[in-house]
Amino acid sequence: MTVDRMSITTTQFIKGDNSRTYIPNAKLSQQSITNLTRSEKKIGSFRVFLDLNTPAETFTELQEMVQRFMDDNPQDYCGVCTVQAVAFQDPLKLQPSTNWSYCHAPFEGKKIGKARHEMFLVISGFLANAKADYTLPHLSRSDEKTVQAVASVLRPLRESDSG
Repeated sequence: MTVDRMSITTTQFIKGDNSRTYIPNAKLSQQSITNLTRSEKKIGSFRVFLDLNTPAETFTELQEMVQRFMDDNPQDYCGVCTVQAVAFQDPLKLQPSTNWSYCHAPFEGKKIGKARHEMFLVISGFLANAKADYTLPHLSRSDEKTVQAVASVLRPLRESDSG
């Protein structure tokens, strides 16, 4: 939200959808507030769980590809990309985290949103092309709706791989 007006008793904010909201100053004094106009560049990240059999070079290639994408789009990204394993998940999943910096101020939500969308498409496209594996854990019969939902998403992906 953006501060629009302040009075002795309330502060008026404008939300991202241009609606206005009033918050009593007494309540604001008990909240933590982040001032995006005084903050440094915003950091973005993409995390996903992959099977342990994903080749190590996949992570190196991902970092190189994201860095090239950043270098080709200096109006949106700056600095260096990192790809690091940050967590394990049972059963035998590794969570790599891809991190980058935007060249936009943190309050430039529309520009950051567009750049984040483009980066997510680039990373997910790379992982799909690299055939990075993620197998679902065994689901019990009580999870049948989940199984059906997952199958409906994976079916078109598998069909496009075989075609």
